[in-house]
Amino acid sequence: ALRAFLQGEQFYRLGEWDSAMVHYEQATSLDSTLAPAYRRMGNVVGWQTSGGDSLSVLYGLRAGSLNHGLAPRESLLVTADSLIAAAFKADNDSLFYVLVERLFSTTSETTRRYPNDPEAWYTYGEARHHLGDSFGFTGHQIFDAFNRSIALDSAFALAYIHNVDLALELGGPELARRYVRAYLALNPSDIHAVGNRAVEKILDPDSNREAELQQLLDTLPALPLGQVMITFWRFPDPEETAAKIFRRFAADPRGSRYSDPDYQRWTVGILAYRGHLREAYTKVGTRGPPSLYAASALLGVIPRDTARTIFARWLDESDPQASHALPWWAAMGDTVSLRRFLRWHDSPARPAPHRILEGRNRYWAAAGGAYLALARRDSAEALRRFTQLPESLCFGGSCLSSRLTKAELLSAHGQDREAAIVLLPHPGWTDSPPQVLEVFWLLQRGRVAERLNDREQALRSFHTVADVWLHADPELQSYVAEARAAIQRLSGEVR
Repeated sequence: ALRAFLQGEQFYRLGEWDSAMVHYEQATSLDSTLAPAYRRMGNVVGWQTSGGDSLSVLYGLRAGSLNHGLAPRESLLVTADSLIAAAFKADNDSLFYVLVERLFSTTSETTRRYPNDPEAWYTYGEARHHLGDSFGFTGHQIFDAFNRSIALDSAFALAYIHNVDLALELGGPELARRYVRAYLALNPSDIHAVGNRAVEKILDPDSNREAELQQLLDTLPALPLGQVMITFWRFPDPEETAAKIFRRFAADPRGSRYSDPDYQRWTVGILAYRGHLREAYTKVGTRGPPSLYAASALLGVIPRDTARTIFARWLDESDPQASHALPWWAAMGDTVSLRRFLRWHDSPARPAPHRILEGRNRYWAAAGGAYLALARRDSAEALRRFTQLPESLCFGGSCLSSRLTKAELLSAHGQDREAAIVLLPHPGWTDSPPQVLEVFWLLQRGRVAERLNDREQALRSFHTVADVWLHADPELQSYVAEARAAIQRLSGEVR
């Protein structure tokens, strides 16, 4: 059994999933208690479908149930992947946070005990890439974890895969091409190799991107095409690669998870990020991400009366997504709804079964008070309250609007240096679809950088805004014009 398992490991390292699975299945047929083999079977299924696939979860939980008598390193790795599987299966927020909190302590302990182990750092990166949103892990931290794994074992193919996405998002096309080339140099033969060969073609500066993309849309199987979509979903290319792939899946699903309505509701943020708010709303309506609906309402894409009714329903149902309506209520001067929101969050009877959920409730109670001051047009009081928000209690995209509002208020009161600090982090989250607010974040960053004479930062931000919203809805074209004017002002370049 151990011999079969180790043979499987050789194929696994190169992403040769079918061959790896044959050997892991042989190992478990010879020893039905071999936890590391079940762990790998879950990994293989997850790489071929998704980490939340029911069979992948089943194998991960099976490995965890057999985690007895192993050496410490193997036991920690089995524990980590079984916790990832359990988190994907969690049916309530409290259980999810308990599991993910334990996952992060396990992966941290693994890298502490085995700092020169490439798989320890790889597992660190995987956990935080897929489940780190609510714990404040940044793209740079995840990127660094995978880089540590690569530095310790440059032939471990899997450590490169997510770093292609991260490199494109954090460093741009040339950095991404370096990781693609290094990964493909290992001669992997799996679906990710197919997807990354397509990525390499699209990123080639000498290629006709439009023609390459059309050929890929016509010929590439669903899973690698979906991988290309995720790789490009924040890339500001004029061809709108990610949006075009999303439209293909939405119109003509080809038998993969990308045909799942839940997945399409999640990934529709790609359209909103590129400024196609009406198209995004038409596809999912109120069933889409609450951040998308709230931003569309704020920009006037959704009629005011319709938005008011939906947001009131969120309050009536004590729906946590009501926090996304705070900027809209403030803009409308709707102090009644804001006070209702505050009473709900301040209620001593409101359950908070986990410390993270309790902390988030405290954050939104404080944010509600800040938006109430804004609705009353008391910007000084609003700024005081926004600067006192307990930032350590809220992470990820759900806090984007309040942090952006804080930065805007700081600038309005002549505190651009303080605003620049707020706007410094990357606004997006690597494993979540982009949001339209991320582009407003970059626009505000450009404004602040220009006033602080940071020409390079300003140009970088304004270029991204102009490129991302090149084909955006009419409601966003004034911001595109502002970005283009700033580019010309700062560089003399006509766009």
